[in-house]
Amino acid sequence: IIFNISTISIILFFILNLLIGKVWELRTYYKFKNFKPYDEVVLSSLNLSQKDGLKLYLETFIDRKFEYDQFTEHAENNGYDNKFVNVTPDLGRKTITPSDCRQNIFFYGGSTTFGYNVTDDQTIPSYLGKYFIDQGIDICVKNFGRGSYFSTQENILFQKHILNSKILSNDIILFI
Repeated sequence: IIFNISTISIILFFILNLLIGKVWELRTYYKFKNFKPYDEVVLSSLNLSQKDGLKLYLETFIDRKFEYDQFTEHAENNGYDNKFVNVTPDLGRKTITPSDCRQNIFFYGGSTTFGYNVTDDQTIPSYLGKYFIDQGIDICVKNFGRGSYFSTQENILFQKHILNSKILSNDIILFI
């Protein structure tokens, strides 16, 4: 088989990109190996060890993945298998919430609602979910806050959830 220059260039391009991707992961791992993103006061308030603080920082700011979301432009998508920051565009950010619910509360907002620099169970929606569990109230709490969102994007996301029947008539909607 005779390869022309363009075919070889394309193959080399893909190989080089794979190699750069792996080297970048190793570089990031070694760069942040002994990094301390939070001081002891912050770690104490978050109830985290230095190691867990680094894990939270990496999941929040370094290992962030985004997905294109029609009309709102972007949505976090780290998946639901991380230690501290679990989020998908369809499910929102993981919250502490009752398991069986007769009603839902949907939170919409920007970075504060999403909960940057805190774990899943330290977000505002999770605190409300904990309260409901403690009181024996069967209301599920959903966190659809997203980083860098402003009122227009929040409203568009809300409207998309209505159009896709994610929100029912008895659900409660909160914008922060």
